[in-house]
Parts: sequence; C-alpha cells; structure tokens
Amino acid sequence: MRVLIPLLRILLICGLAHLCPQPSAHAGVVINEIFYHAPDEFDDLQWIELHNPDRQPVDVSGWRFTSGVEFRFPAMSVLPPGGYLVLCKNAKLFAEFYDVPVAGEFKKSLGKKGDTLELVDAAGTRADRVMFKDGDPWPTAADGHSASLERITPGSAGDQADNWAASPLPEDEVRPAGTPGRVNASYSANLPPVIRGLVVSPQRPVPGKPIRVSATVVDADGVEAVELRYRLARPGAVGDEQIVPMKAGDSGLYSAEIPAPVASSLIRLRIRAVDPKKSERIHPSPNELRPAISIFVQPSPEPASIPAAQVIHTDAREFAEMERVRQRSLRADASPFANGPVEELQQLLDQGLNLRDAWFEWTVNQALDAASCRTLRKAFAIKQSDRNALLEEVMAAKDIVALKAGAPARLQSFQDSLVAEVKRALPGERGEAFERWYRAQLKPREPEPADFLKQFLDVESIWLALNMTFELTESQLSGLRPVLQAAIHGRIDQLPVFQKLMSGEGEFTAVLAAVGKVELKLEDDLKRHLPLRHRRYLQQWKASLGSPIRPRLVEARPRPPRGHSAFIYTDQATGATEVFDFLHITERSAGYKVHFHKDRPLHGMTAANVIFEYNDRFVLAEPLAFELYRRVGNAACLTDFVRLTLNGQPMGYHLFFEQVNGAFLRRNHLNPHGELYKLLWYGGGIEGQHEKQDHPDRDHADLVKLIAALDATSGDAQWEVIRKNFNVNQVVNYFAVNMVLSHWDGFFNNYFTYHDRKGTGKWEL
Repeated sequence: MRVLIPLLRILLICGLAHLCPQPSAHAGVVINEIFYHAPDEFDDLQWIELHNPDRQPVDVSGWRFTSGVEFRFPAMSVLPPGGYLVLCKNAKLFAEFYDVPVAGEFKKSLGKKGDTLELVDAAGTRADRVMFKDGDPWPTAADGHSASLERITPGSAGDQADNWAASPLPEDEVRPAGTPGRVNASYSANLPPVIRGLVVSPQRPVPGKPIRVSATVVDADGVEAVELRYRLARPGAVGDEQIVPMKAGDSGLYSAEIPAPVASSLIRLRIRAVDPKKSERIHPSPNELRPAISIFVQPSPEPASIPAAQVIHTDAREFAEMERVRQRSLRADASPFANGPVEELQQLLDQGLNLRDAWFEWTVNQALDAASCRTLRKAFAIKQSDRNALLEEVMAAKDIVALKAGAPARLQSFQDSLVAEVKRALPGERGEAFERWYRAQLKPREPEPADFLKQFLDVESIWLALNMTFELTESQLSGLRPVLQAAIHGRIDQLPVFQKLMSGEGEFTAVLAAVGKVELKLEDDLKRHLPLRHRRYLQQWKASLGSPIRPRLVEARPRPPRGHSAFIYTDQATGATEVFDFLHITERSAGYKVHFHKDRPLHGMTAANVIFEYNDRFVLAEPLAFELYRRVGNAACLTDFVRLTLNGQPMGYHLFFEQVNGAFLRRNHLNPHGELYKLLWYGGGIEGQHEKQDHPDRDHADLVKLIAALDATSGDAQWEVIRKNFNVNQVVNYFAVNMVLSHWDGFFNNYFTYHDRKGTGKWEL
C-alpha cells in the first residue's frame, strides 16, 4: 500500500508554520541520503531522502525515479524550502526503527552491491543522478554496517564519491541508523578538500626508523592547511592524538613523518585538510568502520612454519575482560567439563544475586504501572551492573578459597543494597512489601524439578533482559503480562514429562519437545507486542548465554558496528603482515572469536575462531578431521595453526579455523541467500533446536514443512521425499565421515544444515 502525505503535513514535518511562496517548476532538489543495505539482512528496510536546499518550494508532482527504484509523486506534492522528504521500501518496517513520516513506498529494491538512482521531473528532465557502490572510494560503513550514505554538499555533484560520507555509526549495537528527515551529520555548505592517494612508506615499518606519510589534497578554493594526526595504541589504552603539519610539494602532494617508533607499536593515523572557507575533511572519515589507517611496527619476522597472530585489545574494559579470560585459561580446571571451586562459587553467587525473579514478580505478577516500572527499572539497572561486576571478579579471581569465604558477606551487602534501592524507588507500603517478599525468597531450599525446566525456558531472565535494554510502553506492559504468565504456567505443565524422565520411563528429547512447544507459543505471542528490533535483540541475547548445562552467568553485551581491537596476522612463508583493526575480538569456549569486516576478510573469512581446546590431541585432531570432510566432498572450514600473542603475552600455538556464515557459504560455492541453521541439542522443539544464522526476518517455515513431510510418510514415499528435498550424496558422505571419525556429537548437535531455497531447493549438512 502506498503511503501519501498531504501538502499541509509535509509543511509541518519541515517545520514551517506559515504558508510557503508559490512553488517553482524547477529547483535544486537533490537525492540527499540513501539507506540501501540494512544490518541483519532486513531486505525491505531501504529508504531514500530528497532535499530542497533552495529558498523556494518545489512542486514535485509527476516527478519520478527512472532508475534504481520505481516511484512517481502524485499530484499536489510539494517540497518546501529547506525541506526533506523520505521514501521507503516498506513503511511498516521503517516505522519500527525511525520516528519519521514517509511520503510513499517505492517499488523494486536498491542493489546491495551498488546501484544507480536517477530522478527526473514531470517533463522527463533529469533533476539528479547518483551511481553509488558498496566499496572504495564509496563509504563502506553504509554496506550493511548500520550507516546510510549522506550527501555532504547539496550544491555539488551527486555522482562523485567525494561528495558522500557515512552517517554516524551507533555506539551501542548494530542497528539501522542514518539521519532521515533532518540535516545530514556530514553536511557542509561548501565541498571540503578532497584527499586521495594516501601512502605509508615503508610499507613494512620497522622499529627505530621514521614513517613517511603522503597524500594528494586538492580543492577548487585552494588548500589552507593539511595535518597528519596519529595515535599510538597498546593493550588497554590509546594515546593522545599527535598533530604534525604536512608540507606541500608538487601537484598537491603533501607529506610528513612519524618519528621512529618502537617495536610492537600499533599506529592509527589520519589526515585533516582545511580550505580557505574553513570547510574541512578528515580522511578516513570518523564515521567509517575504520576511522584511521592502522600500521603495526615489528622487526622482520624470523623463519617459522606456523603463522603468527597478535591480538590487541585497546579498550581498557575489554582488555581487563580478556586478561581475566587469559588467566582463567591457564588454570588447571580450565576445561568446561570441570566442576571445581570456581563453578561452585559461581553457582552460589548466581543464586544469591538473583534479580530476574524479583523483577518478574513485581512488574508482571504485581502489575506495577508503567511509571512505577520506569522508576524501578533504574534501581534494577544499578544492581544488574553491580551483579555482573561481581561475577566477572569471581571468574578472574586467583584466590578462590578467600573469595568463597567472603562470599556470604558480599551477598548480604548486595541484597541489602537492592532492598534499599527498591524502597527508594517504591516508597511506603509497596517498598515494605517488596522487602518482605524478597527476604522470604532468600531462605535456603533444595532445588525443585521446576528449577531444571527453567534452564531450558527462562522466561524470567528473558523479561529482565528485555526491560534492562528497552523502556516498554504501558500498552506493551499490559499486553505482555498475560503472555508471560501463560508461558510460566505452560512450563509448569511440563513437570510430568520431566518426572517421567527422572523415573527412567521417559526420554530427554521428550522434555525438550514439550518445553519447545511452550517456547514456540511464547515467541509467537511476543511478535504481537514487540517490534522487530526488540525480537532481534532477544534472539541475539539468548544466543550469548551458552547452553543450559554450561550457561554464561554474565551475558555478552551487544556489539556495535565498530570495535576497538586489532588482529595482526603474519604469514611466515612470505613475511607479509596484515593489520586488521577496529574489530571485535570476543571470548568463546576455549578461546577467542575474531570478527573481521566483510570488506576486509582474511583468506575469505569474515569470522574465525582461535582456540586451544584443553590438550594437544584435540588441537591437532580437529584440522585433520576437517581435511577428511573436504576430501569426501563436504563443505568444511578452513583451518590452520597460529602462534598466538594476546595483549603482549605469548600463548603458544592455537587452532585457527573459519566460522560458518555467509562468507563460508560463498567460499564453498553455496548460495548465501539460502537458509543456514545451527543444530543445538538443548533447544526446545524444531525452532529451538535449529538456531537461525542468517536472514532473521524469515521464519522456520521451510524447515517445519520439510519435517512435516518426513513425519507424514514412510517407506518408498518417505524415500521420495528425501530424494526430492536433500542432496542425498552429500548427506550420505556427511554421516559416513562422522562414522569414520567416531564423531558422535555430529549426529544430533554441533552441525549446520543449509537450504538452497532459491537455487536447487535441496538441503545439505
């Protein structure tokens, strides 16, 4: 359905409180902002902004796009002076992320690799044209990393990459951004100087020798000043920015030197240029994924048979977290199968620091109004932060005995302070009632069967996580309360299935299936009350918690588009060093996960794992197993070994292997537009056991349909279903190689299934 805005509404949107002069037939209306590739693969979340920079309104009735998208402006369409007008692909989806009215919905979609947009007036005369791309010299942050393409100067040509910049990236999470309906963050009345051809010499800087930086800077108005700016980064800190004037040479070439650096220096540099009109440009743009050119200074590598990898966490908090991970990996009980004093203390603290049940009781069962929930939310947010800090301290502790001895006092202090915070938020009888209820919950008790089921469907934790991230409205609160209470009752109703298992008469899969039905209904009900952004957050949050058997006590924080860490990879065969900076390098089981930018992969990988899994045999066996997978025709991860240095500390050799994702599919000549699922043994039901790895806006309909067809048939009829829907040879090879390897885990867990939905239509493992 096309959404249209009357003339008066357009005027109000643009902040005009009076009637505009008579619209002109032609004026400088421009394509001002383009959002062509949303993060998380929301294909229909695309939009275009037009801007009228002139002092007269423009009648755009009958104007249309002749390339890129399809849209014709209806009669009485006027763009006021200084006004903005937004068109989108899907108005409903747009409204979930932006509080900006739209003037209409266009047909067709913008290409994610780039496209050409052409706008013509009612007579067919071209008004503006933009031919953008998804790579250099066009901004890369707009290519699925949250940013939009913003025009810098409306009066300058739109078909030049130098007149476009990425909008600011969000600092808290990956989410659609941009500046629709308002002045671009990158706006400049005059086009700033253009900076091109930045060169660092030598290409492989070595300690004790200066580094020369040069670039060509041009501007139609002349160049007033050019500066080289750089910072030295190290584990846990980034130094102050140093400024060195760049000297002009022939043909607009400017150069400067960085004084001789010491070994293991990570240098981040950029160039600032200003023209006589005080228009300035910084290259690389501060809004880019990589807002600096990063170089690493090290001696020439010595010959070795294994590549070297260095990880540097420059953010102080991330450095402290990774140092705790590193220390924990060196302990004798580092195996995830160990249940030593650290795990016992964690369990004790998790019970004593329980916030989820209290939040659920008072916001759902006690039905506090929205205003009281907002007040209480602040108190719980404070204690949530305190809880996570205490748990992180435990995981990093060296003297577990002393920490365990002091745990009761720490718990008592936490509980007393929670009560005090809540009583300040809810004065009078409500605060007193909370204290009575909360103290009663702290009395020691034996675990009950219902506690086990909560591990597989923790409704209370879901509710707490949602509320600590988003402030819900009154209508959402009232609509979600019966949904959450129904989920709790549904979970309790599965107790007989669990008790049958405990008596030896039932199967574990029956418990998973029973709880899975409750979880599926909960997710369906949540869709009616939560926008897509909230639901996507819950999916990511649940994935960060680990398994019910080995849960993470501190959930992983959402990752913004741009990270703070660097990964330096040295190929010993060639001596070449590659610096991958502004990445996220996070903890994973037995090691670390490196998230590369998709426009700068390593050997085609956009994500890789660096692990040492408890003993040498495991680390050596895994790449051999992957090699066998490949030799029988299965898609398998790239593998290698690296000599790892973590924040300056040598960690010995680690296994380095590829993450299964869209880049993995492309490298193995599989269609990345298909459906990729990860198999989880502990999930409840079909959806719970098949975690979507891509296209979060699509459901599990193809998988549900396939399993229903298999369940409904047998014998020859079932074999026909298999032949029609599976790449039979590949699946046979998959199970055969698992038999050879005695890889029992890969029969029902820890593998990926893939559906080439628009190609062959076949499923593979």
